Amino acid sequence: MKLLFCLCMVLGQMISGTAPRTVVSGAPTCSDSFTVTGPLSANWTQTTASGYPAAVTQTSGSVSSTARAMATHTSGCTFGPSQTSQIVDNNDTGVTGLVVRMTVAGDGYAWLFSLGAIYRLTAGGGTVLAISCPPGGHPGRVMKLSASGSTLTCTDVTGVLSASVIDSTYTAGNPGVITDPGGILDGPWMAQ
Repeated sequence: MKLLFCLCMVLGQMISGTAPRTVVSGAPTCSDSFTVTGPLSANWTQTTASGYPAAVTQTSGSVSSTARAMATHTSGCTFGPSQTSQIVDNNDTGVTGLVVRMTVAGDGYAWLFSLGAIYRLTAGGGTVLAISCPPGGHPGRVMKLSASGSTLTCTDVTGVLSASVIDSTYTAGNPGVITDPGGILDGPWMAQ
């Protein structure tokens, strides 16, 4: 079934003349391998949204939290409205994911891997926009959330699976990560 789905996507792109979405070329790249133990580096900012009381911490190549937490990369790179947030899905557990166009106040977009959905978050509260994203939990797969114009795309780059949705609520913010209690998200992480 998955093979048929992939084949249909590839053939559809060939017939329609569209190519898979890619990262905006020439954009600065920021990355983090999460290799030290303790708080995230000074380049990260924890959200102040209600319902996200914990800090995202790092240890041995992973980020995690003891309660719902979200962090955006706010220093060291400048992000325009077209941006991506990407991570290698090595050993992710619990509810984890990527964010784009996210503000410190918790406004932006999130892809929660285990739920297979893109959410529009307002002050941290979510509205489901798409429920057809590739699921996480596949070691070694590269997972990417992209925002370009009003199109949000969740992609399993390794498996060449993707889904898109249109929403123009947010046009600014930063990429980052999100995790619920007990969630562990393995790195490395990168954004453009």
